Amino acid sequence: HRCEQLGQWVAEHAGALPRFPGGEGEEEKRLALWIKEQGKMFGKKALDDCQLAALAKVPGMSTRLEYWELQSALWENSCQQLQEWVTEHGDTLPSARSDDEEEKRAALWISLQSKKDREG
Repeated sequence: HRCEQLGQWVAEHAGALPRFPGGEGEEEKRLALWIKEQGKMFGKKALDDCQLAALAKVPGMSTRLEYWELQSALWENSCQQLQEWVTEHGDTLPSARSDDEEEKRAALWISLQSKKDREG
C-alpha cells in the first residue's frame, strides 16, 4: 500500500515528505508524484474517508490535507465570485485589459486555472 510506503519513507527521512522536483532518487520522485495525484483526487472529492484517514496517519500528511482543504475552499470562493461577476455583467467573461481591478483579478484567476489545467 502506498500510504505504508510513504510512511516508511518519511520515517527514514526525518519526517520530511518527498519532494518533486528537487528530490533525490526514483523512490522519492515516485512518492512525490503519488502525493501530487492524491492532491488532485482530493480536489475532485474523489478520496473516500478510509483513504483520507490512511493519508492523515502519515507524518506530515495531515498538514498537507489541511492545506488542500484550504486551497479547495479558496478555489470554491473564487469560482463563486466569478459566477457572480459574470451574471452581473451580462454573461460575459472578465477582461485582463479592463481598467476595473475586480475584473482584472477575475480574468487573472481564469488564466491561472487554465494554466494549471494544461500543466495537469
